[in-house]
Amino acid sequence: MKQMISIKVARKLVLSHTPVLTPLKVPIESACGRILAEDIYSDEDYPPFDRAMMDGFAVRLCDQGKWVRIVAEIAAGSVRENVLTDCSCVEIMTGAPIPKGTQAVVPVEATIRNGESVKLPERFTLGSHISQKGSECRKGMKVALRGDTVTPLVIANLANFGRRNIKVIPWPSVAIITTGNELSADRILKNGQIRNSNGPMLLSLAAAAGVSKTRMLHSVDRIGALTRALGKTRGFDVVLFCGGVSAGKYDLVPEALARFGARSIFHKVRQKPGKPFLFATKERQVFVGLPGTPLGSLLNFHRYVTLVIRKMSARPTAINPCQGILARTIVSTSDRDHTLLARAERKKDQWFIFPIKGKGSSDIFSPCRANACITLGAGKTTLKARSGVPFEFLGDSYV
Repeated sequence: MKQMISIKVARKLVLSHTPVLTPLKVPIESACGRILAEDIYSDEDYPPFDRAMMDGFAVRLCDQGKWVRIVAEIAAGSVRENVLTDCSCVEIMTGAPIPKGTQAVVPVEATIRNGESVKLPERFTLGSHISQKGSECRKGMKVALRGDTVTPLVIANLANFGRRNIKVIPWPSVAIITTGNELSADRILKNGQIRNSNGPMLLSLAAAAGVSKTRMLHSVDRIGALTRALGKTRGFDVVLFCGGVSAGKYDLVPEALARFGARSIFHKVRQKPGKPFLFATKERQVFVGLPGTPLGSLLNFHRYVTLVIRKMSARPTAINPCQGILARTIVSTSDRDHTLLARAERKKDQWFIFPIKGKGSSDIFSPCRANACITLGAGKTTLKARSGVPFEFLGDSYV
């Protein structure tokens, strides 16, 4: 597909060609935030026995207002075979199984104690402060559904049911290949070199999107080097190239991907910055070519790579834009949809959007404090100060 496509079409193609990862069993301690790939059922009644909900005394209704003898004590985790009779009580702790014959539990603070006897309150009701067997959850009850996000409460239920492992959709793994003869990791730069700032930025973006397994590689602008780097990414779900996807003599990523056997889905999007964006697939592996300019990489990761990561991990992919008040007038003249970085600040229950003036898509210094972006349509667009404007938080705009 050689013709430039719109942002909307590009997102649709990314979604339709990105697979959901195969479910995987993981320890419940590492499942939080992932999507369940199975329904969760209770393995027995909960609580599994009638238990006390308060520290107090197991009593009978006929003894309201009376002094009664303490005949035993039951702590949580212990069991006694006492059968409670009239004119007696059992001291009991929260969570302990109540003895047979108990009709209520009276809290400690509602009683008066004198040695091994207590004065009970004048009134208490049948079943008060007793959690009946199965009152919270019946055996076989479905408590979490496939497709739900695993939360700490879901993990608590799994542990309660004796589950040590759970089937979830895994996070995707991401390999990042930065390209360019000019990049250096050295502190002292040689003439014509620049430091590799895109690589660490993309690693942090991947981590913020939920990715835990990553690999960073670098390749000079030669076909052999690029294909060798690709060979090291087998087994990774997503492979990101940074640079080498434009139309210059040394933009060799498209050719390298073709030699590797990947099929190009589209190349170039009608957007500014980040026009030279490439998307390709090979079996269940996804390849993304990001422009070498920092802001082009940042915004394309926000717009498309986050989408890939969320689709693979079965999380929601619908963008949920916010509404803000524009702090200053902006004018855009572009033949492509134009995305501007901005600073969103909360003031008096409203978001105020401060567009950031930069010096092009390679300027990472002016927009360093940006936390949001706004997109203007192609053509000449003027948005006046104090007007409403939709915006997205960078990395945090999904429902």
